[in-house]
Amino acid sequence: MDTLDSHNTGSAILQPVGWLGCRAPLEQFVELMVQRPVDDDGILDLSGTVIVLPGARAGRSITRMLVIACEHAGIPMCPPKVLTPGELEFYLRPPTGKPIANGIEWRLAVMQAIEEANPTDRARILPTGISGNESRGLAERMIGVQRELSVACIGWSQLAHAAEERDGDPERYRVFERIMNRSRSILNNENVQDPEQARESGLGPVAPNIDEVILLGIVQLPPRLRRSLSSIEVYPFILADGSCREGFDEWGTLRESWWHEHTPEVPLDRIQVEDKPIDQAEAVVEHLQAQANGSPIDGSSTVLVLADESLSDVLCRELEGAGGSVHQAQGQRVLATEPVRILGDLAGLLESRTVDALRTLLAHPTFEAAVIAGLPESEDSSDASPSAAMDHWLSQFHSTRRFLGWMGDCEDLNVHSSVRTTRRILRDVDIQVSLLLQKLEGADRYPGEWMKDIFTCLESMFDCLPEDERDVFALAIGSLHRKAIEFIHAPRSLQTQTTAAEAIRLLIWSVGEDAIRESIDFSQEHPLEILGWLEAPFEHADNVVVVGFNDGSVPSTRGVDPMLPDNLRESLGVSSEYSRTARDAWVLSTVLHRDITFLFSRRDVRGEPRLPSRLLLTGSSDALAERVLSLTREASSRSWGGGHT
Repeated sequence: MDTLDSHNTGSAILQPVGWLGCRAPLEQFVELMVQRPVDDDGILDLSGTVIVLPGARAGRSITRMLVIACEHAGIPMCPPKVLTPGELEFYLRPPTGKPIANGIEWRLAVMQAIEEANPTDRARILPTGISGNESRGLAERMIGVQRELSVACIGWSQLAHAAEERDGDPERYRVFERIMNRSRSILNNENVQDPEQARESGLGPVAPNIDEVILLGIVQLPPRLRRSLSSIEVYPFILADGSCREGFDEWGTLRESWWHEHTPEVPLDRIQVEDKPIDQAEAVVEHLQAQANGSPIDGSSTVLVLADESLSDVLCRELEGAGGSVHQAQGQRVLATEPVRILGDLAGLLESRTVDALRTLLAHPTFEAAVIAGLPESEDSSDASPSAAMDHWLSQFHSTRRFLGWMGDCEDLNVHSSVRTTRRILRDVDIQVSLLLQKLEGADRYPGEWMKDIFTCLESMFDCLPEDERDVFALAIGSLHRKAIEFIHAPRSLQTQTTAAEAIRLLIWSVGEDAIRESIDFSQEHPLEILGWLEAPFEHADNVVVVGFNDGSVPSTRGVDPMLPDNLRESLGVSSEYSRTARDAWVLSTVLHRDITFLFSRRDVRGEPRLPSRLLLTGSSDALAERVLSLTREASSRSWGGGHT
């Protein structure tokens, strides 16, 4: 193992930086750990070691690999604690003082503080007025900014001062500060504190069982995290080629300006330009089939890296259609699952009570199956689905009609028999939908009081699912259920009485950051792993296919952020497009040492033009011109049209 020189930071006891290189870095690290001396009982005691990795997947991998390596060496092991940076502080220094509010309590407190703000302050931060959606969105954004500022050891007043220096609106940030302070007062009245408040002021001494902290591939470490490591032995490990030495500091973190000046060059023959997202997915299938050389597609030596998460569905569909078994290591966002989509449309129906909203809800096969399960058997409806009957009705009448006798007289002899049949089916549908929704109507209640009835409705749909479609649905319901329990237990003083529709929207809002992960089906041989871009440096596979390598995905862009624009971010040293570009240049440098293919599309699903990642546009003069011409050429759509059989 190669090392950089030792440095004394005056806080952490910082050891020389270890250098793992880019190929199989986790395997190299595990080998080093297994070579450590055992104790008097012959045990490799790592119980006082904390290993910090950027993501949970890499953490699970390192734990599994350590266990296997020790078994092969015949060495008993006391395992280390493996954490992400977000988990590090509270583990090192358990919080003191008041208990910590959960995510729901914090969100509700900020929403309440927004609603309590005086009219002048509200007009400054929400010029269009406060609605449920705007209040929720602003609360979520404020909490996100509070986290970013806190981890950088920056206060709202500093943000106001920085805005003033740049001819911004400092008073806006003073309003945000007043609202956040009020939300803390609201929580303190409930004898809890928000997580950032606990991290800022309530951390205790270092836990006595911690001997060392190993930072493994942690290339960005904000000031508050560095502060939490004071008086602890810290061993940074870098994942990079030796030619990149000057791109890291004594903590093993990036010197961002160096990476902007030394962006790795991707050979043109490793880049594949496609027309649309579906073409990228089909190109991946072609690539894997060519590698398999007539055998079934498998993931024994290849991983797919998803630079653009929006491509997940189309990529999985094409791969599975071609006979591949797929495992999404990065998980699936709960917001993208069927239960959440149904809940969103259910809220829309409760709010509008229009036939059009009902048709949208019936478009979900799971909801339609729950409706059909409750319909009476009749000859009229034996071959007609509710959605087909609805489409027949909508072809004759305006779709925005509200309920109340909307389908017409079912016994009217002056209309064609097919119309009467449609009306009878829709009458029965109307009755069944009313039964499904009856507990979600009536006077306003606290959100926690609505949760049981919301889940009764969801569970009635789950019961109608085929066995082979229940897994993801059940995982999503489980995630929603955990948030619902938090609403149920949240103090009434933090809740405002709402309609069922608003309670549903609060529940959906609460799972915005959650993801569900299916376990690998080991009955399938070598499933194809789909990773996120930031997980790529820790992957050991020799063959890598990067999908969706467009600008805006890598480096990721936030668009215009009215609360914390990029010029303010850069001046304050918090995450910005500049820092993300440096980080992504490092990720790129780690994967170029493998057999790799990059794909990107010239257009999105709507046909709008997209650019290749700026990380592909390296070089100068004639070389850069050649790359630009090559990467911006038109690409033809493939002939498959999607959907393998």
